[in-house]
Amino acid sequence: MFRISAAIRSSSTADGAILLDVHHGKILGLNRMGSTIFQMLERGLDTDQIAAEISREFGVKIEVVHADVLEFIENLQQRDVLQAG
Repeated sequence: MFRISAAIRSSSTADGAILLDVHHGKILGLNRMGSTIFQMLERGLDTDQIAAEISREFGVKIEVVHADVLEFIENLQQRDVLQAG
């Protein structure tokens, strides 16, 4: 399970989302899929649930989706957007 850092503020756009780390003054832009995954994380879904929902919606093999979701989450953790917990 992951939680979004208290320092992160987000704003959705037509093209995805913008994340602002108010502690470090960093901005991160997300495309539509990244924004979708981020919103699912905000709702408290875990990686298996996120991968299953995306796989079902877009007709992509769950193994592929799961690997991509894990990579995206790792990327967010490296940028201090997400924390394990």
